[in-house]
Amino acid sequence: MTVGRAVLTLGLAIVALTCSMWVALAAVAVLGHGASLTSIACMTMLQRRTAHGLMGRGPAAVETVMGVQQAVSLAIGALLVTLLDHHVIFAIMTTFTGTSVVYLLIS
Repeated sequence: MTVGRAVLTLGLAIVALTCSMWVALAAVAVLGHGASLTSIACMTMLQRRTAHGLMGRGPAAVETVMGVQQAVSLAIGALLVTLLDHHVIFAIMTTFTGTSVVYLLIS
């Protein structure tokens, strides 16, 4: 999961720092790869740690919580886009994602 988060942070940082559309496009491909690695690692860890009898309920609960979180983040993102430049938004995302990588490395 840490590697996926680190790749995600790298893609976010490149998008935050570049003004070139082509560089940003390549960085979004890196970002998407990191998001996929993180998602797969998270679901694998969930399946390994969930009791066999609860295998359907655990992932369903996680998907529900993640769906609510995505809806809230879309609403906040829509508000932020009207107030801030996209470079600032990506810099904020980079900061929080990078902080999570540091936390995962030290824990």
